[in-house]
Amino acid sequence: MPESASGNQVHDVCRVETTVVSCGGTTQGEIGGGHPVVYLTMGEEGHITCLYCSRKFVLVERS
Repeated sequence: MPESASGNQVHDVCRVETTVVSCGGTTQGEIGGGHPVVYLTMGEEGHITCLYCSRKFVLVERS
């Protein structure tokens, strides 16, 4: 997996339906190797990036 400038792994974009998300640095089914769980709140931009692992969360409209 590619690494960010800070040396952390860069994850895929996660599409979410809420403006508050949690990130623990692991993907579904992955054990260990993550970071402390953090809760991130999006602003009006509709996206946010985890400061630990660079995973990006993008708000999508509900259908």
